[in-house]
Amino acid sequence: MNASSRFDIRARFAAAALLLTMLSGCATFRSYDSELSSTINLAAAGNVGGAIKRLEGNNRFGSKDLLYYLELGELQRLDRRYDDSEKA
Repeated sequence: MNASSRFDIRARFAAAALLLTMLSGCATFRSYDSELSSTINLAAAGNVGGAIKRLEGNNRFGSKDLLYYLELGELQRLDRRYDDSEKA
């Protein structure tokens, strides 16, 4: 076995390991669509407080991103909590 074929085998193994790692990580991603639809359904039914609790429950871990604060502000505005919505 020459050096070129050993390099080729190692490159293929590394690519396969990287692919498997990436694919297994996909299973841990959250489903934003299902989270958002449940929040919207609560708000549409008039349960804005429940929608805010659902939004907060879906974002318990880690730092919150811009989208979270935009959604929170809009829900607070729908609940006529204008001062809170401006802070969000």
